[in-house]
Amino acid sequence: MIRRLRFINYQNLTILYFVCGILWILSTDFLVSSSVKAVSNETPFAIHSFKGLLFISVSSLFFYSVSKKATTVQRKLSEVMQLGLMGTFEIEVNNGRVLLSEEAATIYNIAHRVTTIDQILSRLNAAEAAEVRKTLSSKLEHGTIYNFIHELHLSPGLTKHVNASFRIKRVKGNSFVVKGILQDITRLKELENKLNKSYIEKNRLDIILENIRTMVVITDSERKISWVNRAFENKLGYSPDEVIGLWPADILYGEKTSANMLTKIEEAVKQKKHFTVEYDIYKKNGDTMYVKIKGSPLKNDEGELQGYIILADDITESKEKETQIRNQNLFLKEITYLTSHEIRRPVASIMALVPLLESAENPAESKECLDMLLTSAKDLDTIVRKVNQKIGKFECH
Repeated sequence: MIRRLRFINYQNLTILYFVCGILWILSTDFLVSSSVKAVSNETPFAIHSFKGLLFISVSSLFFYSVSKKATTVQRKLSEVMQLGLMGTFEIEVNNGRVLLSEEAATIYNIAHRVTTIDQILSRLNAAEAAEVRKTLSSKLEHGTIYNFIHELHLSPGLTKHVNASFRIKRVKGNSFVVKGILQDITRLKELENKLNKSYIEKNRLDIILENIRTMVVITDSERKISWVNRAFENKLGYSPDEVIGLWPADILYGEKTSANMLTKIEEAVKQKKHFTVEYDIYKKNGDTMYVKIKGSPLKNDEGELQGYIILADDITESKEKETQIRNQNLFLKEITYLTSHEIRRPVASIMALVPLLESAENPAESKECLDMLLTSAKDLDTIVRKVNQKIGKFECH
């Protein structure tokens, strides 16, 4: 049983073949030229040497190309072999005697290569052991190949997954022998479980990305769009087929898009960093949308940038409310200024003229105070009208 494949270095053999061929041509030319006194000018040794060299070169290139393919096949075969130890076994069904190869004994963690069926089955759970007994006690068909994947419980902390592939062979009369191959597929099972787990997690992530309201864009290493979610399609009006393979700038940017924010993104991408920006983007119908964008770099194990995942939230409504609140604050400041300065002036005049009117000693003083009161009242009325007009305009806006 092969435990480990040893790679043959075909490239080195090719070089050795090439060097030996050249040495052979040179040595044979020297021997012939030294033994033959006269040589025809029509067939000089140089021509023979060139033909030989050409043949060696071409054959070396052919041998090298074939050897590369052979090396690749060997490597793949070795990778498969290293995933699980393989061994052979033979069961004499009538007497329950089991003969294991060295590798099979290692798989079952049995010290001796000769054992019994009961000892093998003791390492299986009750259901699998019963299935094996049922198979061996049933009508066995000669030449039929059976496959049986089972778990070995060797110790509280050690469990193996084993695949048994065997064939039934009739020896004499009703005597049967089971011959087969065992493979420790524990590592394969672990890889399968990891793949299943990754597949489940990927499906769960796909479901989340497809159903969240946030627009999601994934770009490749060239910063071209490679994937968008359903929210992107619904909010911007572009189907995936329309945008995949394009740069975001080709479809989303326009006159209202902030150049400063785009420069900030460029600097972050060059440094392979995260970024958060807010700016206007354009829908397919030409309308604008104010978005908050968060970009995160996607890197491989070597730290090389593979692209970006970009999350974009529509904050147009919140931005409009923010602008509205800002305008309200400016309006309130203006009203506060009018009430604290403009209105206070005529009110202060009225409050000062009333005592003077009460203490007037003759009709002329009283009339003068009344005229001043009337002027202050008109000023107050003008200011109040101005305030009301501002409030009316603000409410209409």
